[in-house]
This record gives sequence, C-alpha cells and structure tokens, in this order.
Amino acid sequence: MNLTTIERDLEANALWTEERALDYVRLADPQLGWLSCEARFAVWRGGNTIGKTFAQAVDITHTARGTHPWRRVRRTPVRLLVVGYSWAQMDPLCRTLWSMLPKSEIDPCVEYVPENGVRGYKVPAIPFVAGPGRGSVIGFATYEQGAGRIMGNQVNGAYLD
Repeated sequence: MNLTTIERDLEANALWTEERALDYVRLADPQLGWLSCEARFAVWRGGNTIGKTFAQAVDITHTARGTHPWRRVRRTPVRLLVVGYSWAQMDPLCRTLWSMLPKSEIDPCVEYVPENGVRGYKVPAIPFVAGPGRGSVIGFATYEQGAGRIMGNQVNGAYLD
C-alpha cells in the first residue's frame, strides 16, 4: 500500500464517518432520559457542559429524519423550528447539529458558516432532499428578530434554546 492509497482510504473513512455521525453517538444518562421523554412538552434545565446542546442536536436530527431510536416521533416529512436568543448564542447548537446531519440527505445549497449559522436560503433552513427525512425542514429563528419572524409558522416541533 502506497501513501496515496492510505490517504485515499483515510479520506473515504472520514467521509463515511461524517455521513454516519449518528451511529457513533454515545449518551450520558441525563441525555438519554431527556431523549426518551414521551411528554408533549419537555424542559431540560441544567448547568453548562452537561450535554444539553448535544442531546438537542441528536433529537432534532432524529426527529427530522423520523429515525428516533428512543421515542416515537411523527412520520416524516416534518417541519421543525429551532429558536434561540441570537445567532451567536445558537452557534454551538448549529455547529453540533451540522456535524450530525448526513450531508447527502440535505439540500446541497445549504452550508454552515461558523459564527454565522446556517446559510443558503433567505430564511435560514435545512431542507432534507433525500433519505428517510425527505421533505422535512429544520427552520431557524432568533428572539432578537421579534415575534413577526415566527408568527403563523405551522410546525410539528419547536426547540427553544
């Protein structure tokens, strides 16, 4: 095996791992408890760095794809809305969510720009164009934008950070 073959294998493995990030998720008990909650409304309050953002990204991805292994979710396609105080405050969630998404299933026009969030459409959104979540859309808004931004939205789930 020459160096180019090794490099090619590493690159292929990195791409495969990126597409299958959800297969490698390992959860702590509090995360698993929140992800397993069957209640219509669930609130998770806790200190920093206990895994709330990571668990939320896992939940959003599985819900949009209809592949949730810990609880029943609505059949796809679904419309989800993720709302945070500001784009800067939502950046860790956007970054983590972007790392979970199988890129072959989402619109190739969409990209994640560090510290600027999800880009590609006038209204920030991640539409699924293939795979089990085909037709699902994850939309984004901030409290700073005011209520007008989300008024009249018909969504199947909302994540308020």
